[in-house]
Amino acid sequence: MRAYRIILVLVQYFIPLAIISYAYARMAHRLWGSRAPGNAQHSRDRNLLKNKKK
Repeated sequence: MRAYRIILVLVQYFIPLAIISYAYARMAHRLWGSRAPGNAQHSRDRNLLKNKKK
């Protein structure tokens, strides 16, 4: 009976927790160094301003 409870806790709690933690860690790792949309791009803005003045 004790082994059944341990296996049940593993299957219903720890394995899904490990999968979710792994997925969040991968997302965080991928997003950590990426640029957020809408951030200023100085070189692009400079070129647009230069072309606008022409």
